[in-house]
Amino acid sequence: MQIGQISSQNFKGYIPVRYYAKENEDSASVQILSKENVKKCQNTLVRNLNGSLKNSNKRLQDFYAEHDPDYRKNRFVRSLYSNCSSDVYLVTGQDAYQLNEMAKPIGIAKGEANRRTNIPKSYESQTAARKFYRDSESYLFHNSKIVKIKDGSNAVLAILVKPLYDKKDNFKKFEFLNVKFVSE
Repeated sequence: MQIGQISSQNFKGYIPVRYYAKENEDSASVQILSKENVKKCQNTLVRNLNGSLKNSNKRLQDFYAEHDPDYRKNRFVRSLYSNCSSDVYLVTGQDAYQLNEMAKPIGIAKGEANRRTNIPKSYESQTAARKFYRDSESYLFHNSKIVKIKDGSNAVLAILVKPLYDKKDNFKKFEFLNVKFVSE
């Protein structure tokens, strides 16, 4: 599989991520559109790239570091879920740290609510979450740049996964099969 080349001077900000599932070798891949499944895939991707999984995928980390100078310098990524669509973005570099700072009030509000009522969900935590999504999207889309491929088109990180099931055919997790950059 050919990997699209990324111009490192354009690798700033964020990149949209699309997930595709393939049940077996003979089946065609289909895009995962369910917000729940996209979130499961994205959480696994971020934990993999941040090295916080017990069995992190070193090949995936090396591939991403090869194409993203920000990630190569500092292996920290953050997700941003679009508030008004099912899009999900992967953010690296200074922008990831900025989003991390912007998210801190959510944790503070949840902690305070949990301390008072033993329930982390409160009006204050929901308000902080809404403010985070509004402010983070605004920050990212106005102050950052989407990743570009050398031909100038917007890049998308396309990830092929395989769903794994337990002995009772209940969904267990997604296994990463392949990753590449494609034009949007």
